[in-house]
Amino acid sequence: MLRINTFLALLSVCCTALFGLSGLSIPTAQAQTAVLRIATDQEKEGGYLVDITQAAFQRAGYQVEFSFVPWARALDGAIKGNYDVLMAAYFTSERAKLLAYTDQIGAVEVYFWKRTDAAIPYNSLDDVKNLTIGLVRNSVINDEFNARLPTFNVEYANNGEINLLKLIAGKIDLFVEKRELVEVLLNKKYPADQGKIQPLGAPLMSGKFYNCVSRVRPDWEKIQMDFNDGLRAIRADGTEKAILTKHGLATS
Repeated sequence: MLRINTFLALLSVCCTALFGLSGLSIPTAQAQTAVLRIATDQEKEGGYLVDITQAAFQRAGYQVEFSFVPWARALDGAIKGNYDVLMAAYFTSERAKLLAYTDQIGAVEVYFWKRTDAAIPYNSLDDVKNLTIGLVRNSVINDEFNARLPTFNVEYANNGEINLLKLIAGKIDLFVEKRELVEVLLNKKYPADQGKIQPLGAPLMSGKFYNCVSRVRPDWEKIQMDFNDGLRAIRADGTEKAILTKHGLATS
């Protein structure tokens, strides 16, 4: 037994010396896992799209690092290859020439929001032209709204949360915001005010979110396919639904 132990100890020393002299190292599972740099705008931080993206990539065997930066920087960085993935982008034919779109990861609907106790008839934008409307600076809604914006009585804010609080306090008549953001704010930060706010009319804008892989990467097709496989997997086993439930967005 002593001779066997001595032999094993010597073998270990020899192997260590061999790898050390040759500059080699024994690979680990972590070292073999690819790390992807993912960029998106600051508004998405802590949201369901981040969790879904991370879960799908991890299921496909990737590690991810998120950068929350201004949207223009995220888009430009992904196109140039400074980031591997642009998270939560709308589809445009121009972007598709430079970025590889994954399957859909989410959706967005933008509404007017009003107090529940406010009777506001609404059939067209003419019905709100004399009301005070809260809007996030530099927002782009739709062509008709954007064209008529100079004729509206608008109060600008830095983010949707400020507009929500102003509406609750009765300082504005309406505000424009994504359903997802309003519901998350009401569920997580202002649950006592959930019954006080509701959307007005049909969505002003509807869109779909996708992740986009930088075509600068030589393996962009593999990353695109791996993500879609991971996304299907987390949808099949209930992980995606659990994420939506966590964020107060699950339907049924």
